[in-house]
Amino acid sequence: MLGRSSIVGRQALSVTTLSKNKEVFIIGAARTPIGSFRSQLASLSAPQLGSVAIKAAVERGGLKPEDVQEV
Repeated sequence: MLGRSSIVGRQALSVTTLSKNKEVFIIGAARTPIGSFRSQLASLSAPQLGSVAIKAAVERGGLKPEDVQEV
């Protein structure tokens, strides 16, 4: 879990690791589907569109879906 504190003004944003036992890996990236206004993708929800990108990133990373613990 990450904690974040920020103060408005000139001070920088600081991020502190609360649990040092977790390792985080970014295995890949993929773009969500892009369509035109009110096209075929209009009936899909944001989570449905996001799942397409997540599945592609997992596949590109060479992982099995059951290896992913958190998105």
